[in-house]
Amino acid sequence: MKTDPKNELQGYLDSLIYDTQPDPTPPAPLSATPRRDKYLARWKPLPDRLGEALAKFPLDLIADGLHMDQVWPLVLGRQREKPRAFEVAAALRTLGWQRVRYYQDSAPSLTLWFPPETDPTAAKASMKARKS
Repeated sequence: MKTDPKNELQGYLDSLIYDTQPDPTPPAPLSATPRRDKYLARWKPLPDRLGEALAKFPLDLIADGLHMDQVWPLVLGRQREKPRAFEVAAALRTLGWQRVRYYQDSAPSLTLWFPPETDPTAAKASMKARKS
């Protein structure tokens, strides 16, 4: 006597089905450890990471301008511990920040980054006052 192969296959597939009741315990969050948080943070675009870091600065410090040495160590790099300085500069430009340089014959030059709403001539005036 022959058995129907479709019935055998269906019986086998039915035996593979397991209980689909939801698990009462909630799933663990994606960022369960600080190491994983650091890893996931590296995969955000650099301008986003930089914007989050700059949001932590006091407004009066930002208004006076930021030197690259103040900004650069705040963000994590993707492949390296810290991004390259030119990558941070490009991200600042993407965010609308502007680099202002002040030269004086008797002193070394001063280069600071200012937010988009700052006027470059006012920035140079504040840099001149700072150097004096």
